[in-house]
Amino acid sequence: MEVLDKFGVPSGPINDIGQAATHPQTIARNMIVSVDDPITGPMKVAGNPIKISGFEDPETRDPAPNLDQNREEILRELSD
Repeated sequence: MEVLDKFGVPSGPINDIGQAATHPQTIARNMIVSVDDPITGPMKVAGNPIKISGFEDPETRDPAPNLDQNREEILRELSD
């Protein structure tokens, strides 16, 4: 990078996954969130990259529903 800087070429370091996940900016922007899945257990997943003032940006996310978990509710909503 020193050579690129010397010639005014825009550049920066390339982080591996561990470095990117623990980078202060990643943490500050809530880019890694927790999910407590009843089958797989707790895990970290990508957060929402779109941040809009006035809208909630939770640090946790609900797990995906199980197959047919919301079937009746969905069918009822579609039939209305």
